[in-house]
Amino acid sequence: MNERTIRVLEEINKSKEELIELTIKITEIPSPPFGEEKRGEYIHKKFEQLGYRTRFDGLGNVIAYADLEGKDHLVVLSAHLDTVFPEGTDVTVRREGDTLYAPGVCDDSRGLSVLLKIAELCNLGLNNEDEVGIIFVATLGEEGLGDLRGVKYLFNNEEHYEIRKRLRAFITLDGIGISTVVNSGLGSRRYKIKFSGPGGHSFGAFGMVNPIHSLGKVAAAISEWKVPSTPKSTFAISGVSGGRSINAIPDSCYMLVDTRSEDVAQLDKMMDDLESLCKKFTRMESKSGYGNLEYSIEVIGDRPPGKTLHESPLVKAVVRANESLKYPVKFSASSTDANIPMSIGIPAVCVASVHKAGRAHSLEEFVNAGEESLDVVKRNYLLLEYLFENLKSEIS
Repeated sequence: MNERTIRVLEEINKSKEELIELTIKITEIPSPPFGEEKRGEYIHKKFEQLGYRTRFDGLGNVIAYADLEGKDHLVVLSAHLDTVFPEGTDVTVRREGDTLYAPGVCDDSRGLSVLLKIAELCNLGLNNEDEVGIIFVATLGEEGLGDLRGVKYLFNNEEHYEIRKRLRAFITLDGIGISTVVNSGLGSRRYKIKFSGPGGHSFGAFGMVNPIHSLGKVAAAISEWKVPSTPKSTFAISGVSGGRSINAIPDSCYMLVDTRSEDVAQLDKMMDDLESLCKKFTRMESKSGYGNLEYSIEVIGDRPPGKTLHESPLVKAVVRANESLKYPVKFSASSTDANIPMSIGIPAVCVASVHKAGRAHSLEEFVNAGEESLDVVKRNYLLLEYLFENLKSEIS
């Protein structure tokens, strides 16, 4: 290792308490779905304090970078601002030794703290590289119905065209385990399926078509789906609601359906099957009584699948970084911000920001932020160094 790398790793060895304090501070700034503004303001301020040119984009993502003049090859390092927890959730952190307990403490408060630490470390020399530059991004809406809206804006809006045309790799900090490297984007499509009819009195209008009858038959048919295990594909009915009163035939009801696969063709098939089932059972119910039933299918989430090849400079850099710290690599698939660049052919991975954690998306979420977790910070910094080397080698 060169002198600069050794100096950086020594700095990381001294950063345990600093990272714990930063993780606690970020966690205790509530960041519910579609309410990430306060946390974004804090991250924006921290990047400014580190000397970066920092701004909010048109959606609200935080964008930070050093001088990019003459750097025709860019890398994005990101983490997401939002949590799955609704407004009003108690996000006070409880510390027991080096273990921190709180909703969102791992996903992705720790990711944001590591993002800031690596930005600080890059000031020790990596920002001075001639050909390759790095942009740090704190994204909105990675979780749930946020539907990756922050990273979609980054890759779809004209505002970021200059970044996209020079972008060579995208890395997001999210998840658990130094050995796990997500290089395959798990695609998902999520639907709100609504059934509606005239409604009426449960006794006086007996025989009126009932939307819930159609919903129930569609749900039962979905439960019988046979989906492939390779590529792994899944489905779930994740919510049902409807009706106004115990003594009324409902005029509407709906269910939420989540479908997932690494294969876009399988996602398309499940979408077509949903349409066929809804059509079949609304017609059947309409013929069984009087009145008419209708249905609508609204796509409320669409995360495209994608993959980054093992031969890419990015994946080679991850493997080398892990090997240098004597950790194996386990490639996996997941649904993260990396899905979007993968789906359009830009090399992307999701790597962990912590080695040991658990109970993600629950009120008992925890992260171990002890000495071992510093190896993850080292790996993520080394990943950047080796990626820069690989990209410069390709350029030359």
